[in-house]
Amino acid sequence: YITDFYIDFGYVGAIIASFILGCLIFFFYKKYGMSNDPLLIGFYVLIAYATFMMFFSNHFVNGYLLNYFITLVGFSYFLRKSKVK
Repeated sequence: YITDFYIDFGYVGAIIASFILGCLIFFFYKKYGMSNDPLLIGFYVLIAYATFMMFFSNHFVNGYLLNYFITLVGFSYFLRKSKVK
């Protein structure tokens, strides 16, 4: 998974990008993994899947992860807006 960062940023960039990615994964775990909100748990599941699959390829640099996030946010927005209060 580090080859994308190495090709783009060299040795130092690969180390820094990996550290930042690790901090991002930790942040998502602390904020979303321990939540009761289904949307936040959905975000955590996407991050957890991408993290697990890093053994095979870097799913964080693919565009589909961003598309899933946008879809989840849009879906949640419309569901919450349509609730009768």
